[in-house]
Amino acid sequence: MEQTHSKALMNHAGALYAAYLNAAKEHHPEMSITSWPDFVCDPLNKVSVGCWIAVAKVAVKMENDARDNAL
Repeated sequence: MEQTHSKALMNHAGALYAAYLNAAKEHHPEMSITSWPDFVCDPLNKVSVGCWIAVAKVAVKMENDARDNAL
């Protein structure tokens, strides 16, 4: 069974993916960039999409922990 993720988590993963690619493109100007929606829709990227979602989950947890610790 395929797991679905919230729109917010997918948007967060997409923002992290875009930040990574934009920074990488500065060092490799010839690199092509696939938009997050196109990247997600390509079945060949299933594992990579899962990895970006995992990164987004960690980023969200870090943000929540930092906010909670500041209270």
